[in-house]
Amino acid sequence: MAATSNPLQELLTERDVARLLKVSVATIRRRRLLRQPPYPVRIGASVRYTPDSIATFVADAQTGRKRQGAGSATEPNRPRGPQAGRIDTVVPNIGPAK
Repeated sequence: MAATSNPLQELLTERDVARLLKVSVATIRRRRLLRQPPYPVRIGASVRYTPDSIATFVADAQTGRKRQGAGSATEPNRPRGPQAGRIDTVVPNIGPAK
């Protein structure tokens, strides 16, 4: 009888990913908040990563290929990240109405 693999046992924590990639946990969290790869799987409030997403991230980094984040096909110009709602337009003060 062949051993079956439970995909939930293969999920990695942020700490596991940081250790594998030799970066800080803060770097992994920042990339997640900016919707940059590697892309996580959310289970309730838990954040986990699949080994396949890590392998894809490393392969893409080696080849210099960049992948678009989730939702980019439908909203290509939508701002992302902590300053997504920021408006940089300056409206001149035209004074009181006459």
